[in-house]
Amino acid sequence: MSEKTEEDCAAIIDEGNLLCIMLAQPDADSALNEMHRIATLIVDHARAIRCRNIAGVEFA
Repeated sequence: MSEKTEEDCAAIIDEGNLLCIMLAQPDADSALNEMHRIATLIVDHARAIRCRNIAGVEFA
C-alpha cells in the first residue's frame, strides 16, 4: 500500500473519531445515533486496512 493510502487511512480514523465525538453530544437528535454507529464502522474498517498494511499483508 502506498504512503498516500496510509495517510488517507489515518485521516479517515481521525475524522471518524471526531464525528463520533460530535454525534455523541447529549443534544444530538435520535436519528444521529445510527450515523454514530456507521461512523464507528468506518473507523473500524480504516483501522483494519492500516493493520493489514503494517503487517505487510498483500491485497488480492
